[in-house]
Amino acid sequence: MLSETSSDEVQRLRHELDRCGRETKQLLDGIVHDLRAAERGIRTSAEILSIGLSKTLNGDAKAAFLHLLEETTKMDLVLTGVSSYSISLPAAGFRFGRVPMEIALHSAVASLDAEMRQSEAVISHGELPGVSGDAERFTLLFRNLIDNALKYRSAEAPRIEIQADQKVEDWVFSVQDNGIGIDQKYWDCLFTPFKRLHGAEIPGVGLGLVICRRILETHGGRIWIESKGGRGARFLFSLPIETGTSVSE
Repeated sequence: MLSETSSDEVQRLRHELDRCGRETKQLLDGIVHDLRAAERGIRTSAEILSIGLSKTLNGDAKAAFLHLLEETTKMDLVLTGVSSYSISLPAAGFRFGRVPMEIALHSAVASLDAEMRQSEAVISHGELPGVSGDAERFTLLFRNLIDNALKYRSAEAPRIEIQADQKVEDWVFSVQDNGIGIDQKYWDCLFTPFKRLHGAEIPGVGLGLVICRRILETHGGRIWIESKGGRGARFLFSLPIETGTSVSE
């Protein structure tokens, strides 16, 4: 058992972590707000100038305006990613309660309906338990993992299977796909902010898996990968088991 002094120190460290989390979130939210306003201003001005000068612009000038608009779109994607990362921080106002993970999964799939239809993806899952946590963040967790499988698909239509296995102290969830896979030498890079393994042909800013890791760490879990290049990827994550719960509840 922890001594009273040790317990006080743990509480102090938790309060300090929460304070740092709040400060980081405020900083990120402020940066996103100001840069998004600047991005909108640049885009609007470029569009007005492009229309007003359309008859006098030569080929190079038109290409420059098009490039400017493309870059503001990329900037918007980065800001959206940073905003999502901000809400995954421990001090971002989590509402903890009992969450049926099947409902969180269905909400995530519904939010990706257009991408699912476009790629002809099929998702299957076994029985999923209820766990303690924040429903919004668990939906975001599933959304990012499924979106990752859709982006890094092979020539075949995506097939994604989700399972949950009960261990001694944790539920271990798996998200298996039939995509292009990830070579083991790149595994350590996957959870590094803004680290991307592919070029512009695959959209994204390299924050999806980082957000997944932060969500799970806040809930006392972790995430890892099993994969072989060209043979699909299997992301696994753990969450603590609530006393008295079972997969059939």
